[in-house]
Amino acid sequence: MSGRLIGGVKKGGLALLVSVTSMAMSLYISQMVTRELGADFLGLTVFALTCATVISHISSFGATTSIVKLVGYDAVKRGGRGSRSIVSKAMLYTTSIGLLFSGVVFLVDGVFRIVPKNIDVEFFFPLLVVLIFQRSSSLLLGALRGVSKSVSSTTLDGAPVNFVMLIGITFMAEQNIIDRQNYIVVSAAACGFTVFLREYFWRRSTVHLTENPLSTFGIMRDSFPFLIGGLVFFSMRNIDTLMLGYLADSAELGYYSIAFRLAALLLVFQNVSNAFIHPRIVRSLASDNLDDAIKYCRLASTVLCVLGCIPLIVFIILGKQLLMLWGEGFEAYYGALVFLAIAQFVNVAVGPAGAMLMYSGFVRLRNRIAIFAFVLNVVLNYILILKWGGGGAAIATSLSIVFLHVGFWLGVKMKFNAYILPDFKVLMSLFNSRLKIE
Repeated sequence: MSGRLIGGVKKGGLALLVSVTSMAMSLYISQMVTRELGADFLGLTVFALTCATVISHISSFGATTSIVKLVGYDAVKRGGRGSRSIVSKAMLYTTSIGLLFSGVVFLVDGVFRIVPKNIDVEFFFPLLVVLIFQRSSSLLLGALRGVSKSVSSTTLDGAPVNFVMLIGITFMAEQNIIDRQNYIVVSAAACGFTVFLREYFWRRSTVHLTENPLSTFGIMRDSFPFLIGGLVFFSMRNIDTLMLGYLADSAELGYYSIAFRLAALLLVFQNVSNAFIHPRIVRSLASDNLDDAIKYCRLASTVLCVLGCIPLIVFIILGKQLLMLWGEGFEAYYGALVFLAIAQFVNVAVGPAGAMLMYSGFVRLRNRIAIFAFVLNVVLNYILILKWGGGGAAIATSLSIVFLHVGFWLGVKMKFNAYILPDFKVLMSLFNSRLKIE
């Protein structure tokens, strides 16, 4: 079905504006936290968030990754009748198992001390519980994408929690009451507000659907192929943080996290693109329309390649000055910022090749590529962190990111005989304001 591109551009522009604003709030929060409580505290919060992300994915049994496909296919094949049941059951067992898992880790740590010695466990575990609630509700974002509510999913991704955190941290700094306990209180308030909004918009999006319960076993069965690949993917993206937490100190982790967050600005464009492109890939494949799925991948690659050049150039020219905004010592991570930014540019430039493999049934191939990249990442991080600290983590992570996404890109070529390359003819369609979009 033909449609006007201008509508999609407006929605994408709004989602991009919200995402950039959310990222700006996050970076400003990290500035205030670093100035008030130090780089070691920033490293501690980053370590807790990383652990919560990995735990929530494990406890969801892969549903945090598969939910877009489950809901999207349900919408095409069954008219959406099972979507509410899918998400409700997935949310229930994800949160329950996540909290149970964190409780087990707490008990084991009391005996064997498995958490890094430089981590304050009295602060770490309460913050971990709060963040598990927040990360588990990410299922709702995937579900919103599955029912083509891309703007809502992007808006609710990070903006609500960062908005509340910004207000809370600013108030505490003005009242001179900012400390670790009050930080947990603000984090809990931000988490509750975010979960409420996500649940509200999800129920509002599916108010017309009738319940058609699916078994928990069925959800776990459908999600299992996504568990290993998704776990490896999440772990690979966060293994640098985890290994720095164990092999270095939390202050060095704090310095490194800012370079990583700045480089991750390139992913803002990718996250917005994914919110719009992934549901269309799923629906195209569910309708056995491979050509349209490839077309959407090339469209994403083209737009992301152009947009990604902007922050990459800025970081190369002004990266050191940007890092100095966080205080003394951060400018030493300019090289790490450039390495990570180049790797993330490769990531966004190849487009949603990994998603194409995942949603088209080639999950095992995607898993093999991800596992190999993960092993490479662990080995390189261990060797290079011991030698160069955070700089070594940046080199190891950058090489692994490039290997992973080039591997996905080659996988699409092997299975579909199609290269996902930027097609700048697509940009000319902006002037004609037309593109075939279902």
